[in-house]
Amino acid sequence: TYDYDQWVDDSEQLFRFTPMGGRKIGLCGSKVISFWNKVTTTGGFVKNSGFSGMLDPTIRRDGLGFNFKYLETPHGTLELVKAPGLDGPYANMMIILSPENVGVKVFRPTKYSTNIKTENAYDGIKDEYFSDLGLWMNLIETHAAMVLS
Repeated sequence: TYDYDQWVDDSEQLFRFTPMGGRKIGLCGSKVISFWNKVTTTGGFVKNSGFSGMLDPTIRRDGLGFNFKYLETPHGTLELVKAPGLDGPYANMMIILSPENVGVKVFRPTKYSTNIKTENAYDGIKDEYFSDLGLWMNLIETHAAMVLS
């Protein structure tokens, strides 16, 4: 029952906060990847709407080694990345991230610690890479979650 008019309205909401050129990253479950491939190439609502060139057929690889495809929406570009963590019960979910508002925060730089000669490591580990870092997000309203039903 989802149609092209609804997709245009949804993409308008997804890209309402995009100061950096209208690009977002969509982490997708397997059903979402299948959905976009079907509706843009085999006569789905997008192909029937006359909006051409929506899903780029070329699979690209980013600097981290993830494969992705560009999905051109009326309001911006989504990089669709298949996320294995979204399979199973979350296969129909897409998490959309605004790249300028997500990153890694380093609290303490990574260092290699050796503790071969003494036994005073708190967890019994002799050698380890130790770091304090984590994910940070700004402006939560620039991110989104979509569920295909």
